Amino acid sequence: MFNLAPEPPTQPKAGYVYVTNLQFTKSVYNVPTETVELEKEYLFPLVKSIEIERFKHNYSGIIVPFPYKKTSSKRPLDRMELQGTKLLDYFCKYKEVIRKQTDYYQKIRGSDAGEFYGLARVGPYSFAECYVAFRDSTKWRAVVISSVETGWGGTQKVCFSESCSINL
Repeated sequence: MFNLAPEPPTQPKAGYVYVTNLQFTKSVYNVPTETVELEKEYLFPLVKSIEIERFKHNYSGIIVPFPYKKTSSKRPLDRMELQGTKLLDYFCKYKEVIRKQTDYYQKIRGSDAGEFYGLARVGPYSFAECYVAFRDSTKWRAVVISSVETGWGGTQKVCFSESCSINL
């Protein structure tokens, strides 16, 4: 998970943005704080359940990589499709950490789920134009979400944390 870098080291190239990885005190696996330039096309706003209020989404600015295409939603883009991208370089740099985190999720994803950086719970619904998102059971709140303003200009479809429930 990332935030836009508050002070990018240089002007990003067209189609790229500087992001800084987030640190969480309760994380089992940590990577050093780092600001990297990544391709905008693979970055999506993350909706967390805590951001959902009654008929309102309070976007916190968290960005996640989502290397999938609508036409093959069960498997992430493979290494050949990502070849030459900074995102693939980033995934490969932290391959061992990613693999440690995905043992449980590998069971959910199945035996033919693609590359090590693939995610659990991705499917055709991940590419819907509009969602009704529900906060987890701590508070019953819902909001309709279609896209979010990005910090780099324009809007982008969203991804959801596993604590959110969604309906199409």
